[in-house]
Amino acid sequence: MNILISAPTFFPYSFGGGEIYVYRIAKELLKRNHEVKLLTPAKWEGHEQSTEPYIIKDYTYEDIHVISFLLNPDKISHLERSTGYGPLIFEILKKIISEVSPELIHINGLKPAMVTLCNELKIRHVVTAHHTGILCPAGGLVGTNGTVCKREINAHNCIPCCCFRKRPKWFVGGLMGKIPEWVYKPLGERLHARNKLPYFLRGLITPWIIEESMRQKKIVMKKAQLIIAPSYFMKDLLVKGGCNPDKIHLIPHGIETIGRIPMEDMKGRPIRFAYIGRIDPLKGLHLLLEATEFLRNGSSCEIHIFGAARNPWDEEYKERTLRAYKGKPKIIDHGLISYDKLSGIYAHIDVLVVPSILPEAFGLVVAEASSAGRPVIVFNSGALPEQVKEGLNGFIIEGNNNKFLAEAMQKFVDNPELIVQMSKKVPHVKNMKEYCDEIEKIYINAVRY
Repeated sequence: MNILISAPTFFPYSFGGGEIYVYRIAKELLKRNHEVKLLTPAKWEGHEQSTEPYIIKDYTYEDIHVISFLLNPDKISHLERSTGYGPLIFEILKKIISEVSPELIHINGLKPAMVTLCNELKIRHVVTAHHTGILCPAGGLVGTNGTVCKREINAHNCIPCCCFRKRPKWFVGGLMGKIPEWVYKPLGERLHARNKLPYFLRGLITPWIIEESMRQKKIVMKKAQLIIAPSYFMKDLLVKGGCNPDKIHLIPHGIETIGRIPMEDMKGRPIRFAYIGRIDPLKGLHLLLEATEFLRNGSSCEIHIFGAARNPWDEEYKERTLRAYKGKPKIIDHGLISYDKLSGIYAHIDVLVVPSILPEAFGLVVAEASSAGRPVIVFNSGALPEQVKEGLNGFIIEGNNNKFLAEAMQKFVDNPELIVQMSKKVPHVKNMKEYCDEIEKIYINAVRY
């Protein structure tokens, strides 16, 4: 089958759970002799004075044929820059799709634009719901107060929240969120196509951009042919968002399983807790470090950090968090570790801690830890509890609570033998072969639909 897979970003220029998912599925499909190409936007590398609106580049990443398109920031409209939806992007995607001529498109990025075009061009397609951003215009389904948002997704609730997140001060983001519809709507409809706007006008039309983003998300809910939900949590969220449950397929992710790694003898050494993944405030690294302040005998354990920030403001968050650290456990910051060294990471850690504030759609890192035979501590956030059996292969604790996190960590510090016991009881983890067996059935179903 000739398959085109869209991704929001891809290696080696970006990293994260979504990229790993696309990478793994592309590699497995290639093994099965499918013709696979990957489509992704990339950062503009053209000359500042370039008159070209975009550049299309092909490159190969570990036998995966990647087609990337680079948008000239001086030529793209404000709407397209903000939402990835508009005439120029449609032109690019149509050109690429026409050249690839796929039998099926597996949509992981550019969802509203790709679903719109697939329906227009009558191309069979499947969407994977990787995170809550498929519905939440702010992306993480977390309110401005730092807790999981349970409010109805609509313009009245979402515009003030999104505006405040863009400019987190009452006199900027707060005022932007209070701009009346009779002001932002006509301005947005009139000015969105411009590629450059003064700061003042960008602020005035921001509510319109947010509302337009919400409209685009509804396109995915209503018009997508089939949607893969990786967890019960995501399936329920999609239904609440207006998606027909009949076209939702619940398929938990598969991974490249690591294999049970023997636990190092813990006598005479500290307990090694680990944080693995992207670093940003919603992933909760600060909560893990704050939890160490409540530990008794904290000097008998270590905190290992594997991961990096994606942008300058998340890097600043990391530096600020490390500067504020007051706990006794030694911190070892390993930075970003390449995927091929993953098994080595788990060979030298004892317990994985996943302190995500945002509701995770699945939690690949939890599956990886389980496949390596490592117990986990997770917040009761989104789909994370679906992979953990309380007291058997880890602990599930109340979200966004550093004291409860400390209590769970203390159980391992007080009784290291508990780590060994739990490491022997982790459940079976679905591998990529098993996962792609299910995905191929979805593809066949989509083509015949």
